[in-house]
Amino acid sequence: MTRHRWFPWAALGCALVLTLPAAAAPVPGEQDKPLAQVPVKAPIVIQLKGLDRTRERLTALIKNAMPDYADLAKEKIKEAFDEGLKGRNLDAVTKDGHIFFVFTDLASLNGPSQPKMAILVPVTDYKKFRDGILKDEERKEVKTDPLGYENANIDGQATYFVNRKNGYAVVTPDPDVAASFVKKYDGLDGKLSKTLAHRLMDADVSIYVDMVAVNKEHGEAIKAAQAQLEQALQGSPDKSTTEMAKRIYGPIFQAVSDSTALLVSADLRPEGVLMHTEVEVPADCKTSTMLKAWKMLPTTDLARLPAGSMTYTSMAYTPELMKTFGSFAYGVVDPDSKEGKAIKKLIEEMAAAGPKAQVSAGNIPSSGIVVTKFDNPAKAADAQLKLYKELKEGENFGAVLKSDPVVKENAKKHGGFEFNSVSIKWDLEKTIEKQAAAAGMNEEQKKAMLEYMKSIVGEGSDIWFGTDGKSMVQVTARDWESARDLLDRYQKGEHTLGSSQAYKDTIKNLAADNSMMMLVDVPQMTEVMVKAVATVLQASGLPIPIPPGFEKPAVKAKTTFLGLGLNLEPGRGSLDLWLSATSINDVYKMYVEKLLKPNF
Repeated sequence: MTRHRWFPWAALGCALVLTLPAAAAPVPGEQDKPLAQVPVKAPIVIQLKGLDRTRERLTALIKNAMPDYADLAKEKIKEAFDEGLKGRNLDAVTKDGHIFFVFTDLASLNGPSQPKMAILVPVTDYKKFRDGILKDEERKEVKTDPLGYENANIDGQATYFVNRKNGYAVVTPDPDVAASFVKKYDGLDGKLSKTLAHRLMDADVSIYVDMVAVNKEHGEAIKAAQAQLEQALQGSPDKSTTEMAKRIYGPIFQAVSDSTALLVSADLRPEGVLMHTEVEVPADCKTSTMLKAWKMLPTTDLARLPAGSMTYTSMAYTPELMKTFGSFAYGVVDPDSKEGKAIKKLIEEMAAAGPKAQVSAGNIPSSGIVVTKFDNPAKAADAQLKLYKELKEGENFGAVLKSDPVVKENAKKHGGFEFNSVSIKWDLEKTIEKQAAAAGMNEEQKKAMLEYMKSIVGEGSDIWFGTDGKSMVQVTARDWESARDLLDRYQKGEHTLGSSQAYKDTIKNLAADNSMMMLVDVPQMTEVMVKAVATVLQASGLPIPIPPGFEKPAVKAKTTFLGLGLNLEPGRGSLDLWLSATSINDVYKMYVEKLLKPNF
């Protein structure tokens, strides 16, 4: 059997990450500046922060997330790599030193031959490292090339070693790559911004991509992909979905073409995983102009919201952003329809009211509170009122309306707010019929989708919205008493999100200021999703066995949050995602563990 061309290098890389080396002191000098060892022109770099550190942090994370399997996972990992090394050792690898996988040529990644790449390894002694990697018979065949690198065979495959003489050794399958590391070159440390360099080096695992090189190599293919997507959307009968897709994919493709650097990283903390994605763009490009529109919000306003909801969001707003993204709050609506034009007019009027920021708490089926700050909140509330008055039976407002909305002006006064109210009923059968016509659903699929929508949106919504002259508040609840309770808790600061331990545990792992933030109650959301999926599968008649009672969680888990933080500023955009080990363990206890029991 022929092994894949990547196999030896994947095995060596994994061994470097997961095999326990002997403790040793770092070599002083240039090893203190590890990014200087990475060639400035490298288009892709993968960084691993230390052997012991990464292995120990991964083990601690698994122990907290899946304690029943931690010992087994540790044992199996050790067995696999002990078997893989077989007579080789990594004793000379520096404890906690940065390891780099450096790809020097993008085109070689898709070719039939070995990729143009190298592994940069921090070592205490180059010769000891090289001899430890090689078996006795391989060690005897080491040859020195006149260009300054060494040539050996590992399991019959040519392998090249370079002694950087500064605490780093280079291992590569390509002689030209080896020769390039013998020469003097500029390092990546002189190219990256301080922020990006810190992110790259501080994470347990990180990937840097030179997007200038990617656009040069694959720019035409990226443009072709965008053109194909646009063509496919133009042929879609669903104008509403097409309009929404364009607003999303357009800025994404623009950001790809504008970007100069991409970073993706993972920090394996014992209490959870922090994923980070960051993109840098030039200050004078279209994407940077769009990023300038965003502001940064502190988490204090979000923390004031009532505890107990499934999702929480905060978002900085400007009139420009309201015009671009404001319609998303009203669901999928055909932009050329009567209601679509009405929503567009509403968004323009709300943008003219001077939006500043918005925080919200919500549940499924729809309930919760939304607080939006405007320069002129009364103007925004009037625009909302006019929209509800214009909607009629049979029109689409997220779903098809079963009847005209029941609108009452000055319906309630409470807490300094004057509220209008609206009661909306959905015709979900007609909603599904419209979607089915566009998507070509059969009867079983329509039935399954109907059951799913019932579980998500319910039969309708009762909404109270108004202003106290400072902000506009919208409360969705089953009755006025419930709506009033949410408003009271928000105004009085009682039982707030900020006072909950789940919030505190999550927020400390995210940035203090964000352009947009979302928190999702993991056990609550998982329960809703599992019930929805079970309902759809049962209604669809598909031959997928669902164990009786599977949709009922085995345990009632406490609140833990999945946290997302989006930070947008001129020249840079980043996204953080935090998932706690407790959340993983909760989902396991709720649904996975019982599946593993033989009698379930």
